Amino acid sequence: MSVIRVEEDIKRAFSLQDIENYRLKQQIGNLTFDKTHMQQQFVDLDKKHKELDFVIGEDDNPELPQNLGDPQPQAQ
Repeated sequence: MSVIRVEEDIKRAFSLQDIENYRLKQQIGNLTFDKTHMQQQFVDLDKKHKELDFVIGEDDNPELPQNLGDPQPQAQ
């Protein structure tokens, strides 16, 4: 194998590696964004859960019916 051919093979390998590195950096960026978004959603859901616990925990809340599990009679 000639020196020129080896140099070409090395250049080709480096070029392919650069492409792969770029693709992986893009994927890492996307995954980081998704992770951050899901963390924010979790924080929001946790806040909503705590708010619901607070509201449901109040016995004198007139907005909540006392018989949540009972089926409502249907009008005929």
